[in-house]
Amino acid sequence: MTLILTKASSDYVLQTSDRRITAGAEIADKQANKGMVYACQNAIVTVAYTGMSILDEVPTDQWLAETIIGTRFDRDRKVPAFPGSISPPSETIGQTLTRISEALRDAVANVRPIWRANWKAMHFDIVAAGWQWNSRGRHRPIIAWISKPNGRTDVEKGCRNRLWHYPRQGKRPFTVVAAPSVNFYHRDREQLLSKLQDRSLEECESALVDEMREVSVAIPEVGRDVLSVTLLPPTIAAGYVFDRVEGARRRPIRSSFLPNLAADVAIAPWLIGPGTVRPPTELSRTTDIQLGSYTLRLAAPDSSQRVFCRWTTEAKTLAIQHLESCLRGPRRCHFGGTSGSSATQSQPCGRLSERPSSTSCRHRRC
Repeated sequence: MTLILTKASSDYVLQTSDRRITAGAEIADKQANKGMVYACQNAIVTVAYTGMSILDEVPTDQWLAETIIGTRFDRDRKVPAFPGSISPPSETIGQTLTRISEALRDAVANVRPIWRANWKAMHFDIVAAGWQWNSRGRHRPIIAWISKPNGRTDVEKGCRNRLWHYPRQGKRPFTVVAAPSVNFYHRDREQLLSKLQDRSLEECESALVDEMREVSVAIPEVGRDVLSVTLLPPTIAAGYVFDRVEGARRRPIRSSFLPNLAADVAIAPWLIGPGTVRPPTELSRTTDIQLGSYTLRLAAPDSSQRVFCRWTTEAKTLAIQHLESCLRGPRRCHFGGTSGSSATQSQPCGRLSERPSSTSCRHRRC
């Protein structure tokens, strides 16, 4: 179970969703991905789901991505980081949402038999929010949803009125959509609306993240790590993706020389657009990605000390011995090559030399 909070106005669209997946009362995964950013022929939207986390034997976010691009990945292999020439069909946002709703109606056939009773009993929601434009260049913020109510298998599709964002009484209205409603009552929504009134984008983003973490205290199924996506109007054509995690998310780094390396990372969601299919990615540096006409900034920790090494005694000894062998010359390299000959004793091996000679270490990793 999760919580999706979406704020939309004529200035920007902001969506937050948590990352926790539970199995009963147990936390199965607290860093899962439940969202994506999708660009199509006439729109760009941020999409998130809440409900069953496994469909067709894969995580639901992958099932949703496969439905959008019309390609089923090999179930015996990990999704490739760069799937190559795969691209979603050229269609409008309405056509895409229709295909998703039709696939969701048939999804019960892809649910394991032992889970089908739960599928019927549980709600399932997909919320898409972003910007839509026409051939004349006019644009508007949109919010659409696809829902399967509790205790039913039929699917409902809906959206906000196309004129909801028009100024009224000299003010620009905004709206907040929460899914599922069982995790965020009407009273909570009214209180949140008052908190967001006359606030900047940064303040609203912080308020939504804080709100989700407050809900997490009362509802353990809602996680405290939050994915936040902001989409600005097409006239600016920019977006921002933040991984709001409590503390630090540290991942090991493979190295043939230094052991025990790690770096703080952020998890970016699925990115799908014309000519682009990018699965969830762990990033240690902020990266800009072109998705259709939009430039998305994927925020990462960008720490001045991005790489960390736990210097055990063994690791430190190995590093010092290797450097000494490289500098001395005619010694056996720790990686299987020779660091020089008697005629070139002062020349270091290829790891330290800018122009390694034929007598320097011949091992590819050195």
